[in-house]
Amino acid sequence: MPESTLIIVGPTASGKTRLAAEVARRAGACILSADSRQVYRGMDIGTGKDREEYGNLPVEGLDLLEPGCEFSLWDFLNLARHVLARCQKTRQPLIVAGGTGLYVSALAERYQLTENRLSDAQRRWLDGLDHAALRAELLRLKPAQHNLTDLEEATRTRRALEIAMAEAAGAPVVQFEGPICVVGLQCAGRELRQRIRARLLERVQNGLVEEVARLRQQGVSDEWLMMIGLEYRYVTRFLTGALNRNDMMQQLEAAIYEYARKQNKWYRRMARNGVEIYWLDAATAAPEQVMSIWEQHDHAKPL
Repeated sequence: MPESTLIIVGPTASGKTRLAAEVARRAGACILSADSRQVYRGMDIGTGKDREEYGNLPVEGLDLLEPGCEFSLWDFLNLARHVLARCQKTRQPLIVAGGTGLYVSALAERYQLTENRLSDAQRRWLDGLDHAALRAELLRLKPAQHNLTDLEEATRTRRALEIAMAEAAGAPVVQFEGPICVVGLQCAGRELRQRIRARLLERVQNGLVEEVARLRQQGVSDEWLMMIGLEYRYVTRFLTGALNRNDMMQQLEAAIYEYARKQNKWYRRMARNGVEIYWLDAATAAPEQVMSIWEQHDHAKPL
């Protein structure tokens, strides 16, 4: 049984969910969704929960909250740690099906997060510090600061200082632990565009517009729907009369494709930050390939 957590990444519509489900059946694994929108109940079509792909597999990260509730990166990281702990007790491998780049990075790049315990006054004070002052304050709180990359860039220094201040105030720090193996799906631009178009047509035929209309009738605000994802944004514009159906479809397809390109850039940034990604062609990727990579990775890496 593989010991590391398998993370499958790739642009939207590249087949991550299908592949994760097929690998999970072979490995007897549990799946964790890393899509920030799939935590919401009643939002199945627009978020692509793909329940038919999962079948009877144990899947975490779905249907946790009512639409409109907040779910933060801190919440996801806590969820991932608890799911991994349960999997370790039952000796099940864990597969993370990546959708939200920030969630995947939090796992693969070992983000350290604290609960938001800084006061408004503390944040205003931090806002007034330049990079040199941020660095000096971080080294004052943590003289043995070993992660030198946190000292090189102002945003990272600010985040490290916020964590140090929260730790000093007694806030717990969470970080995903344990070995990981990251497999990525690559898809050529033309093929990806075709996949996006076909999936969008399927979702509309399966009731995407009706899903958004029902959410609005249940009192979910247009502002929240516009913020939560591209499908909900453009369908809301259609339902409010801002777009006709043809414009909705064309603009939504283009926006999803642009989002997929941004996802690819995010994964390349992860690789530059030291995350090893085993890339496969989305058109030919098979569960046997992934199982082989996963097992060989575990044998080659110290656990």
